[in-house]
Amino acid sequence: MPTRLPARFLRVTSLGLASLLLPTDAFDTSAHQVMGRRVAGSSFAQGLAASLKPGEEFSVFTGNREGMPALQALLQPVLQPGVQVKLQADLDPALIATSGCLHLPDPGLHHWCWLRAEGASHRFSLTGVTHTLCSHQVMQGLEQLVTAPLEPWDALVCTSRSALQVVQQAMTCMHERLERRFQQTLPPPQAPQLPLIPLGIDPEPFHWGTRFANRQEQRLHARQQLALSSSARVVLFLG
Repeated sequence: MPTRLPARFLRVTSLGLASLLLPTDAFDTSAHQVMGRRVAGSSFAQGLAASLKPGEEFSVFTGNREGMPALQALLQPVLQPGVQVKLQADLDPALIATSGCLHLPDPGLHHWCWLRAEGASHRFSLTGVTHTLCSHQVMQGLEQLVTAPLEPWDALVCTSRSALQVVQQAMTCMHERLERRFQQTLPPPQAPQLPLIPLGIDPEPFHWGTRFANRQEQRLHARQQLALSSSARVVLFLG
């Protein structure tokens, strides 16, 4: 059952945006280690929520009720007046079908095909996104894209050209292994789509709020904000 949340978190009846699967592990850096995929997950959810207009439905599945307060705290500050969001613990294929799409915070499309097992696969699309691809588990999941019951209207968003190449090569290797296993030429997999869409950011949190005459003036302002002297050596690590 959907949770009862105050004010702007009540369910709306009109349709609009896709449903999201967003467990705390995919966005909550206060309870989990700060990682790129979690920062990207929270930014994506906030950006989508902030773009809502009155009458549009936005369903988010957390996987358990314990994750709802953190998700509410993430989304509520960016919602416009009159906008409402539905939070739900358990995945509901019927509710997902009304939105037409379930977006996943990872590339594991193969794992969620069971949601369409009891109905026609055209009820809704599955979409996911790549993050770190070097783990054994993720690579196994990419290989299973070849044999999973995916459709041409499913998609795995690749956030860089390198990620796209890794996904394609993993699928190609699995396809070649299957051909050797069955000793025949097999048709290439028809799904999922692999759009190349780099990760975006909301620049507003990084806006200084002040116009500077030159870069040196901006650097001095930054030193003052960080309580650093003008002669201190500063090393920036970005990763």
